[in-house]
Amino acid sequence: MIESELCTFKENTSETTDYSFDRNTGMSSTSYQGSMIEETTINNSNYKESEFVSSLMCHETLLSRIDSISPIKPIAQSTPLINENKYQNSSITTNKIMVLNINQLKSYGYTEISYISHGSEGWVYKVYNHMKNVTQAVKVFIGDKNLLYNVFDEMMIIKNFNHFNLLNTKLIFDQDLTFMEMDFYQFDLSNYRLSTSNFIDLNCRIILKQVIDGLYHMHLCNVIHNDIKPNNILINESLDIKITDFGIACYKDRLIFPFQNMKSFTEYKTYSPELKKSIAYTEKSDIYSFGVLIFYLYFDSLDLNTRAFDKTGDDAKNIFAACIKKNPEERMSAEQLKMHVYFDILYSDLFCFSKYKNFKFTSDTKIKIEKNEKKLTIKGENFEYKIYCCCCEQTIEKYTQAIDRLNKLDTDTYPIDYVSKIRYLVVVDNKTEIIQSIIKPQLNHISNAFICISKYQKSLKSNDIKIIMGRRTKKRKRRN
Repeated sequence: MIESELCTFKENTSETTDYSFDRNTGMSSTSYQGSMIEETTINNSNYKESEFVSSLMCHETLLSRIDSISPIKPIAQSTPLINENKYQNSSITTNKIMVLNINQLKSYGYTEISYISHGSEGWVYKVYNHMKNVTQAVKVFIGDKNLLYNVFDEMMIIKNFNHFNLLNTKLIFDQDLTFMEMDFYQFDLSNYRLSTSNFIDLNCRIILKQVIDGLYHMHLCNVIHNDIKPNNILINESLDIKITDFGIACYKDRLIFPFQNMKSFTEYKTYSPELKKSIAYTEKSDIYSFGVLIFYLYFDSLDLNTRAFDKTGDDAKNIFAACIKKNPEERMSAEQLKMHVYFDILYSDLFCFSKYKNFKFTSDTKIKIEKNEKKLTIKGENFEYKIYCCCCEQTIEKYTQAIDRLNKLDTDTYPIDYVSKIRYLVVVDNKTEIIQSIIKPQLNHISNAFICISKYQKSLKSNDIKIIMGRRTKKRKRRN
């Protein structure tokens, strides 16, 4: 499971203070866990985890913490790096800032530090975290108080999430340095698309399913991202994606209007019409941006043209058209999109297993697989799933309920022809889900198990054939 820690403070104390915040009451509470923290040694220097205080605090407490720093010590300079000319004339050169940041990060126990990029908010580095034994990215913020207010607002939203496709972040904050620790991914979707000459249809579907999974989780948390675009989708070589940059995200009942004082919107092609007009909007604004993302992946362009999909399958054209409707109420929801037939190819390794006799075996990869009537149990070292077959009554009933619910949502753009034909139930952590609700790593486990079952059944048939042929040979010898 992905952890999302809001804020970490470096303090001169032997105890750790754990703050919790109730969003319903607006009250915070405090508990002490000093005895539970151990000292860790990294690179022959004492790196005390006890100096870090993991905190989930109310907004007012966070702001008072920032205000208590007088003055905030800037990492690079006290103003954002928006004005490039002003930055270039600064007495602090790029190299000096990098050296300063790298030395500061080393004091936190990071090694193998290398520069990635910098922008208006600060500097991004690739680092190795010895505490977690993993490569990560670190974003060092400039020492601007207004920027830190925005960062804390962003973290207050991120702390609500717990999903594979939403970026895992942790904020480190003290008098000398403010930086964000996050998952490291090699590319964003923009430069990945440019670097991949043969961007096949299947890759589009793998990526887009994860984006809609992340959006669905966000919308369940009553959050609207407001900035879904190629640059804000991180991706690795395994096609795992993370949605990032929640800088202009907001809650459904607390809308923000980032375009309110702007007159020209021609360059902002990934945003919904209602967001650019600064009128009331819903989570369907994200769905419009998702539609733009579909077009970008297929055609490497943000200039939308429905006719371009004439050379693709009808399912691709339909899902795109259902996302970019001008009337937000006519767009599909994230929940409906998860059940779109466009994604059915991702489940192509699955099949009706109830036709086989009950079996039990262990695969070459040490996966234990057992079939009992219409239920399949898959056990690995770190996972366990129970799968109910597509012909199981429980499965049929669950999908009937799900589709009925989707048809009752506030859109009439959900024709039955485009509803997923895949029907399996998956039990994960004692929770029963339709298979369209599981995340990519879980689907990979299940697909691999079905491939193993196919091989196992073929081996049984091969053995049966050998036995039959052996019997025939013996009979011939007896006759002779």
